[in-house]
Amino acid sequence: MRIPLTRYGLREILLFGGSAVAAVIACILLGIPWAAPIPAVPLLSLVAFFRDPERRIPEGDRVLVAPADGKVVSIEKMEHEEFLNGPAQRLDIFLAVYDVHVNRTPLAGQVRY
Repeated sequence: MRIPLTRYGLREILLFGGSAVAAVIACILLGIPWAAPIPAVPLLSLVAFFRDPERRIPEGDRVLVAPADGKVVSIEKMEHEEFLNGPAQRLDIFLAVYDVHVNRTPLAGQVRY
């Protein structure tokens, strides 16, 4: 089974994961295998945090896909948004620790600032 991971998380997984694996091995070699899950749990949590599963995008001309997995907690019209210097719509998405923490591009565009 392959778990797709974000490229941004690989450094953290290798750095902290290597330490966690070494700690698990040390627990076993020191004769305290009951302590091996202690460093293993944070390692599994780290891998789960940086996962990047394939996302199914619905078909259609008028489909807008949210940039993040999570729960949309508010959508509001703003009379004046400072950066845009005009009206805007604001979308707030809450990401829990078990959600996929990858922001995707919901539509074509160009970042100017």
